[in-house]
Amino acid sequence: MVKLERAGPILIWFIPAVWQVQTKNSSLFFQNLWDGCDRIIQFSIASEDPTQIWATMTAHLAKGDISGAISCFSAASADDYHQTFLAGGSSKVISTINAIGPMTPVLINNSLAEYYFTSIVAGQTITFSVHFDKENGNWIILSF
Repeated sequence: MVKLERAGPILIWFIPAVWQVQTKNSSLFFQNLWDGCDRIIQFSIASEDPTQIWATMTAHLAKGDISGAISCFSAASADDYHQTFLAGGSSKVISTINAIGPMTPVLINNSLAEYYFTSIVAGQTITFSVHFDKENGNWIILSF
């Protein structure tokens, strides 16, 4: 749980760099815009959570269901990811997907979202971006 602290008599709150509150139908993201003072915040409300399609995709891949996972991708990138997953082999894809940690929001609006996750590759911590887009009114994975 994140504790908000009021900064004196005016309505300014100290918050961490990025903080997310989720309800059944929306997510509220706060982003610190003034790094030196932690007093100015920006928030946006997403009516739908783009990470649900990520969870669906990773659940399919964890079961070895590449075709099911591909349905979560943009029409523009689905074929490339299909070929990549087939070339990687089922066991390699499953172990890679299972090693992905939690995602952190970077940007989210009504039709575009970017998150990131970190993973250890050959002993080095690498940060990967995940881009989501709306296609026919539904969130899809554009790239990661």
